[in-house]
Amino acid sequence: MQDPTSAELRRRAGALRRLARTIDGSSLHQLPARSGDDTWQGPTALAFMHELRHAQRTLDNAMHDLVASAIRLEHEAHELDLDAALA
Repeated sequence: MQDPTSAELRRRAGALRRLARTIDGSSLHQLPARSGDDTWQGPTALAFMHELRHAQRTLDNAMHDLVASAIRLEHEAHELDLDAALA
């Protein structure tokens, strides 16, 4: 298998950043404001809010991991470009 080019690495990084933006713009982030005590009360509501917070943390971690991976790919692309310029 051939190693990816710097352009391919940048393309992949861009795709990861777009996915991270999609996650960041998710309506899941708006749910806590829409499902507070004025909307719903009781043990089921409390369990829902707990699950919602867990899902938000999971998505936030995934979003940050995607951005970190994009940064690594961009760094690799830059290194490939430097190596090519020196060759």
